Amino acid sequence: MVNRWLAGDTGDFDWRPFIRHCLSLEARGTRPVGDNDLKFREAAIRRVVTRVTTCDIYASPPVTTTRQFDVVMSHYCLDAVTNNKDEWLANILNLQQLIAPGGLFLFSSLLDADHSDFGNTRYPNVRLFPDDVKQALLDTGFDPASITVSTVPADHEAREYRGVIFGAARLAG
Repeated sequence: MVNRWLAGDTGDFDWRPFIRHCLSLEARGTRPVGDNDLKFREAAIRRVVTRVTTCDIYASPPVTTTRQFDVVMSHYCLDAVTNNKDEWLANILNLQQLIAPGGLFLFSSLLDADHSDFGNTRYPNVRLFPDDVKQALLDTGFDPASITVSTVPADHEAREYRGVIFGAARLAG
């Protein structure tokens, strides 16, 4: 799905609301985010993302590499492979091994969900709230001054979750 989006196919999933929200976080309320901003960012993402890979988040490190990266993103993954907060925290530590000192970790997770449904499949989800996320980032070595956590409510009440948690933090170092 992500590779198809990178190639320009927008039929699988509409990423624009998430990109727009990230742009609004970057703007920090100093200006509205317009359609041109959104189109520019979509083009920039497609230009700079050179590879999408799979990983085993339970492995240490989760990807076979000796490299560390300036930016590591995890969207709806760390929260969706377990319903146990200790495992979730261990998975953050595993992923953190891929982040260079001073590197940026960007992520999104479901808010207040013990599962998520995708098609006919139900996946476990660790029940998270903004304070859980902030504390986990503090406990795992991210720079306290860099931690940003925000939420957006679910698009309708029938969802199995109450919203989305967005986060960003720089690894200390």
